[in-house]
Amino acid sequence: MDTPALHHICTRADLAAAEACGYYRAASLESEGFLHCCYRAQLSGVLDRWFKGADNIVLLTLDTTRFDATLVHENTSGGDELFPHVYGAIPLAAITERQDIGLDSTLRRTLTQS
Repeated sequence: MDTPALHHICTRADLAAAEACGYYRAASLESEGFLHCCYRAQLSGVLDRWFKGADNIVLLTLDTTRFDATLVHENTSGGDELFPHVYGAIPLAAITERQDIGLDSTLRRTLTQS
């Protein structure tokens, strides 16, 4: 059985910082202890809730077999939907795809259409 692709949304600046040091980290790793991720079916809701109006963002596709960090499915804010959280930095080798999802991107329009 294939594992669904894991995604993380970040700013271009965060991605550039990762490319400079070899590992991806986000502010949430320091403040909450993990990186917020989602699966493709969750992307529309994540974009609408957390990135509405954000233009300078990138969708990362991650290969979980290429990092040692712990992946936990949980909902830290209540509710029933579980989200994947990565408890550690992600090496650049685990980022298999980078796609622009700025406001004018075709991918973003596709993901947010109802």
